[in-house]
Amino acid sequence: MGVEDGPHSSVDPGHRRVPPGGSSARFGITEQFAPLFEELHRLEPGDPRRARIREQLITGHLPIARRIAHGHSRHGDPQELEQVAALALVEAVDRFTPGRGTPFIAFAAPTIRGGISHHHRDREPMIRAPRAVHELRGRAAVVSADLAQLLGRTPTAAEVAERLGTDRTTAAEALGAGPVGSCDSLDRPGGPGGSSGPLARPDERFDLVEDRLHLRSLVGRLSERDRRILLLRFHGGLTQSQIGARVGLTQMGVSRVLKSALATLRTAATAQGAGTG
Repeated sequence: MGVEDGPHSSVDPGHRRVPPGGSSARFGITEQFAPLFEELHRLEPGDPRRARIREQLITGHLPIARRIAHGHSRHGDPQELEQVAALALVEAVDRFTPGRGTPFIAFAAPTIRGGISHHHRDREPMIRAPRAVHELRGRAAVVSADLAQLLGRTPTAAEVAERLGTDRTTAAEALGAGPVGSCDSLDRPGGPGGSSGPLARPDERFDLVEDRLHLRSLVGRLSERDRRILLLRFHGGLTQSQIGARVGLTQMGVSRVLKSALATLRTAATAQGAGTG
């Protein structure tokens, strides 16, 4: 179907090289547009003639945009793709600079195809199932529908898995891997009527992180024995008598160590707070 390159061949939107006039004839493009591009490029930005010439160029090249859009129609809504292609054509007309040896069609076609590609990427799901699960989803849906008709009820994942020849977990993932087009904002109100507040709420435990880091630095100033006693008392939940049995002190001795250690920590924390205030 391709045409051999010739010494004066040009490029059409399908990337095939065709003789002069081949691509132009197919899209209804004539040489009349070359002078219009030259005139548009010469006019000052505020010249009222620019709008009329620009409109002529856009309207005259719309067949190119529509044809390229139709070539991608199997991947989306044809009318929507035509609008995307038309907007990309407008961009191409505005950006094209004549006199550089490149015909407008060779410049516009990649611009239009790029606009359509960006459109497809913008509409892709934000969250995708693994490829294997995605490919199995279609088969799982068909099998599930067939079994539902046969059994008179919704089939279980195990029954679908047996028919698909896979394990129950994979079948369950395939059945649950519906298309996901977008993600909800964490600030979106959740629950019926949006009365239950946002999906994400501040966790008060985050406020304790800084306090714990601060306390850790202060505890590091204590002796190893004092740190162990504090750990056994406040983390291990042992009584003073139980702690004394472990560290070789009486209950009164443990009590004095705890009071002294806590007083040291309190003094250090107060001094550090005053130094940063």
